[in-house]
Amino acid sequence: MRFSRDFFILACAAIMALPSCITVDKRLGEDYIPTDQKLQMGTVTLPLPIRQMTMDSLQARSSNSFILGRIKTEELGTADFSFAADVYPSLAGVNFGKDAVVTKAYLSIALLSSHIIDPQEKKIMQEVEVFRLKEPLDTDMIYSNSYSDQLFYDPVPINTQSVEIFGNDSLNTYISNDYAQELIVATQRELDTLEYFARSHRGLYFRVKPNAYDPVGGRVNLFDFTNATLYVWINFQPTWGENLNKKDTIITYNIGYLNALNISTYSSQGLKSAEGESPREEIIFEGIGGVKPMKDLRQTLDNWIVSSGLDREKLVIAKATINLPFKREALLAGEDLTYPSSLFPANRFLDTTDNKVYYAPLKDVNTSGNTYGAMNRSLAQYTGDVSSFIHKVIHKDLAELESKGDEYNIWFNPVTTQSDYWGNVTYVLDNEYYYVGKINGPASNNPPTLTILYALHN
Repeated sequence: MRFSRDFFILACAAIMALPSCITVDKRLGEDYIPTDQKLQMGTVTLPLPIRQMTMDSLQARSSNSFILGRIKTEELGTADFSFAADVYPSLAGVNFGKDAVVTKAYLSIALLSSHIIDPQEKKIMQEVEVFRLKEPLDTDMIYSNSYSDQLFYDPVPINTQSVEIFGNDSLNTYISNDYAQELIVATQRELDTLEYFARSHRGLYFRVKPNAYDPVGGRVNLFDFTNATLYVWINFQPTWGENLNKKDTIITYNIGYLNALNISTYSSQGLKSAEGESPREEIIFEGIGGVKPMKDLRQTLDNWIVSSGLDREKLVIAKATINLPFKREALLAGEDLTYPSSLFPANRFLDTTDNKVYYAPLKDVNTSGNTYGAMNRSLAQYTGDVSSFIHKVIHKDLAELESKGDEYNIWFNPVTTQSDYWGNVTYVLDNEYYYVGKINGPASNNPPTLTILYALHN
């Protein structure tokens, strides 16, 4: 008996249409899993009642650039940037001969970049003043506000000509011979050991001359501290032979390479959140040591654990992500051009090696794949992974947290990278670029949040 090809196709289709008599029991093996190895998983999104606070005592010892300029905005007021730097010979063992007299002195510092809030301010004229410090620069002064409450420089400028910068040129000026004459008076020990020279001679202070009108706008300039030189012309009597005629030569001095401090002040100090004030719909923030979004996360986490009836001891944080949304209208209006490219939590800790307090990004910044708070323009938000920090805060004893003070409060700040000679990369706070931005506050319809994926073990 022969069957047609169509018969076989129809038969196969009929068989496939029949209900299967095989069932899958997903509970198979369930009873063999020890109860102490079962995990309860869950997710939660917590609103973050972020406040608007200032970063007190931000480290500002220069390692890359000198910051000089002034910017004023209607919302934040004036942010003022100046710097102090030591001065010492470029080479150790310099011999000034006998009866050395300075005939002229000229300094030059190369420009790295300039930053503005308003594009129309890109090439405005700023007048720079140079002063001598009253004392050698103190190496213990490491913060942006270290000298904010004292007059640490002689108030009479020592630049002998008007110094004007336009955001695209180096800082160049002649300075008084009297100051330069102080630099060629030194002991042999000071000449042989440059650190001793810097500690015994007064350095320089640079600022943009205050404008009585103080209009909205301005510019911040970054100058290269590796390319900052003072040239001193001297006439001296050589001492390496007899009956030699006086000679002229040029001695070069480095500015700030051993020690330099970027100093800043902010009108926005008065804008920080008051204790007990109502949540804000918008949080404004600025660069370097200005106002920042800030939060103490322990209370938020404690409230969640208690209200959810979770056992703190059994709680494991698998992933925790902070989201800081901002208004999409800022992108459409081009306001985001003044926003930083990242905004990541940092905390303040005590370094026991020098007993100084520093700010640093959370260690989660080193997690593979972490965007360290990068701006997502599509979603109009900053996003960063803080899993290990959240787990640590949850499981640390409250008394220990309180004893450490600000170490477990977080400030949101841009992060940048630094590379050493061998190519090792370190993530650090960006404390050189001035920016202005806004994120949604806790009272907005789209507030900052912390999303947690967690597990409970038995």
